[in-house]
Amino acid sequence: MVKELLLVHLVGFGFLFLYLGFDIKAMIEENMLHSVSHIDPNRMNPYAGYYGLSLNYATGAFVALITSFIVDVIGAKWSMVLSGFIFTIHMGFFMFLNTYVYYSISAIMGLGNLLSWTGQGVYLREITTKNNYLRNSAICWAVNLISLPVGGILLLLLEKFIGNELMDYMPISTIRITMCVFLGTSFISFLLFCSLPNNSGPLKKFNKKNLIDALKKNITMIKDRRIQLLIPCFFFIGYETGYWVAIYPTCLIFLKTLNLGNAIKVTAFYTIACGLGQIIMSLIISWISKKFIKNGYKYSLILAGIIHFIGFILVFFCIPPESKYMLTTKESFLPVNIFIILLISFLFGAGDSAWNSIRTGVCTSQFKDETSQAISLSRLFQSLGCSLSFLLGPSLNLYVEMTVHTLVMEDDKKINKEKESEIIYKIKSDDTFKNINL
Repeated sequence: MVKELLLVHLVGFGFLFLYLGFDIKAMIEENMLHSVSHIDPNRMNPYAGYYGLSLNYATGAFVALITSFIVDVIGAKWSMVLSGFIFTIHMGFFMFLNTYVYYSISAIMGLGNLLSWTGQGVYLREITTKNNYLRNSAICWAVNLISLPVGGILLLLLEKFIGNELMDYMPISTIRITMCVFLGTSFISFLLFCSLPNNSGPLKKFNKKNLIDALKKNITMIKDRRIQLLIPCFFFIGYETGYWVAIYPTCLIFLKTLNLGNAIKVTAFYTIACGLGQIIMSLIISWISKKFIKNGYKYSLILAGIIHFIGFILVFFCIPPESKYMLTTKESFLPVNIFIILLISFLFGAGDSAWNSIRTGVCTSQFKDETSQAISLSRLFQSLGCSLSFLLGPSLNLYVEMTVHTLVMEDDKKINKEKESEIIYKIKSDDTFKNINL
């Protein structure tokens, strides 16, 4: 038990440093590339941040079909090690940006993302004892989520170091200093993953037949009724991830009526509020799983839906649609203030944490012999939703987007309510989640 908890926390800290840089970079990515385009229009498209992130997740959707095969061949540990290496390379090349370099490293990140999450899910399955699936996923997710408030504090310190100028566009020197910090955090995650014990056995030889079989297995698994019920949820997680990771923080940066300071300070406040929401929700999910053993997933899903619904309504009435893609001083239906934008940030973080804890727990408990395939398929549909969210970022009206978010979320809740008698909510006696504590 002690070793199991230690390994779970090590994996969590590895992901803390891995996504500390990546998530925060995504939050300011459009602003950074918008600034590069303003300085040198021939060097970068002003909306390259949205398109690059879309390419990242589109590549991830394609790679998801073979990710389980890669993890089976090289093992869960080495999959996470390889993802740490890819993240480090991505951050390094980000300091030497032009259109070709940026889109190339964005595409490669699709593989890095999928390897990290699929490897994590399989590794948790390898080290988890009976009845601890949801607990371990919640612990790992909570430790990982410390990255957001830690990253926010780091950004505040960085902002003090580089100065407090109120600039509409970020200087190239500031971009490079910021990326140096994220390069360091990615390298730390690489070292942490290297230190983990290997529970998957030796590397397997590449076998073309096994690759084809893995593709067929993933495609065949889509016919599984349990996966079909989860597809709308996976897609929604991806679509809302695209919004809270990049689009909403970009809105805050471009919304000049807030007067919060420069882009780094705005992002720092956002990440701290969002991170606190995610951590608190992980604790609540852990409590729910202990209090309601058989219906923990259902109650967690309902709670996540309510939280997101409130957040979407606040965005609809308080955030002007122009702030998605340009600097603006306009207001929406209701005046916005610091409390409202931080409340929305907190709600987005809490809702996202609930959805991801549910997804990881379901994939590891309900698909014990096909964990890597289940996680890969969840990432496939999540990546498609996220890619679509970024692709429509520069063009889709914010009011339309919030309506889409709400409709998709309500559809998810309706499907799960109608099918609550399905196996996904019927946890057998040997799989009940008892004594789940953080």
